[in-house]
Amino acid sequence: MERQKRSPRQKKDADARWIAAMEWGARLGCHQRPERSLFFRGRQMPLCARCTGVWIGYAAAAVLFACGLRLPLWACFCCAGAMLLDWSVQRLGWRESTNARRVITGILGGIGVLTGELTALVWLYEKLF
Repeated sequence: MERQKRSPRQKKDADARWIAAMEWGARLGCHQRPERSLFFRGRQMPLCARCTGVWIGYAAAAVLFACGLRLPLWACFCCAGAMLLDWSVQRLGWRESTNARRVITGILGGIGVLTGELTALVWLYEKLF
């Protein structure tokens, strides 16, 4: 199937949406470095690979938590620790991470962090009320 050519107006609208998405990603605190970002149809995604994974992990954790599936606290620390370990190894210059590893450890980190936070909030609510 052949892609249809876009009119100049459609291209301008698509460019404006991409710029808005990139600004949104920057407001979330993502560095958006091209070499650490994913691309779709030739355009850089608004979040780097790790931030993309973290937000996917947040969404997954919210769904799992709402369904009553909760990780034990030690598993939350392990998931978040995997992301921290990958970041630390790269930061110290021992080994460069890959975008695939960044996404995977980001997902784990997002699940671990949000599940831990939600578990703490539920615990606090139960203690107070």
